[in-house]
Amino acid sequence: MQFNTKSGKASEGLLKETVELLPRYIDHIQSKSRELVPKLDESMDSIKEFGQLIDKVSSLIRLFSIVHSECKVYSQDNSSNEAVKAVEIHLLSILKAVKSAYLVQDTVLLADLLEYELQDNLTQWKICVIPMLKRMSHRS
Repeated sequence: MQFNTKSGKASEGLLKETVELLPRYIDHIQSKSRELVPKLDESMDSIKEFGQLIDKVSSLIRLFSIVHSECKVYSQDNSSNEAVKAVEIHLLSILKAVKSAYLVQDTVLLADLLEYELQDNLTQWKICVIPMLKRMSHRS
C-alpha cells in the first residue's frame, strides 16, 4: 500500500519508528520493575515508583493497542489478533494481580509478580508481538 499524501507518509513513518522503539520502552519498564523489588522490604508506603511503574505498564498496554490497530490498517492483516490478544490479556491479568497484592501489602506475592510474571510477559512482547508488528508495519 502506498500513500500519496504527505500526512500518510508521515504517519506511516511515525508508526514504523514507534514499533522500532517499543523494545527500548519495554526494557525500561523491566529495569524499573527489577529496581523496585528490593525496595519492597523497606516500606510499601514509601515507594512512589510503584505507582509510576503501574502507569508505565498501563501506558504500554494502550500504546500496543494503538500500534497494533494502525499496523492492521497499513498491512490489511487481521491474522495477528489472537496472538496479541493472548499476550495482552495475560499482561492485564498480571497488572490486576500486582495492584491487588499491593493493596493488601503482600510483598512476597508482589515481588514474585514483578520479578517473574511481569518480566516474562514483557519478554514475550519482545519475542512474539514486536517482530510481528515490525513485519506488519513494513508491508505498507
